[in-house]
Amino acid sequence: MKEKDVSAEESLEIIQSMIALSREKLQQTGFHFILWGILVSVASILQYLCVSQNWSLFPHYWVWPVITIMGSITTFLYEYRRAKSGYTKTKFGRIYGFLWLGFAVTLITTIVLSVANDLQPVPFILSITGLAVFVSGIIYNFIPLILGAFVFWGAAVGCLFFTPLDQLLLNAGALVVGYIIPGILLGKKNVSAA
Repeated sequence: MKEKDVSAEESLEIIQSMIALSREKLQQTGFHFILWGILVSVASILQYLCVSQNWSLFPHYWVWPVITIMGSITTFLYEYRRAKSGYTKTKFGRIYGFLWLGFAVTLITTIVLSVANDLQPVPFILSITGLAVFVSGIIYNFIPLILGAFVFWGAAVGCLFFTPLDQLLLNAGALVVGYIIPGILLGKKNVSAA
């Protein structure tokens, strides 16, 4: 395979994209990590309580669609307001968005396949989440996210030692350490850098 020579214009575009990525790092507030970390932790704990305490106000699995709808609406409104305030995504920002879109599609597919085959989806969800968080940490060169990925992967392996019900609590704990704490640190880093 022959390597393609890069033109001066393409080289300039690459350099400009890298500079824009550096600036975009300052705009990452950790909002999505904090939002989804809180929502999914709450959903995990609610489902755990519904099953363990025999709460029958509603089917225990309903917490997931409700939380997902709430999170999706909040995410949409947040991104809509960012766009209205003049925030524009760079090429790398769009790639980052596609990473998380791919994560969402893979997550939904994994959950459907797991449930259809009577498998507990939590270990698979934790593994997939670890990958997305790891790549995010690499893209933004942010060590707490990279460490958060290892928390998710460790929790996925840890599921071997927990009952399916207790895996929900492990999931909630992994989200606090792997999503919420790095999200808060990312927000603090960018506030102090501004």
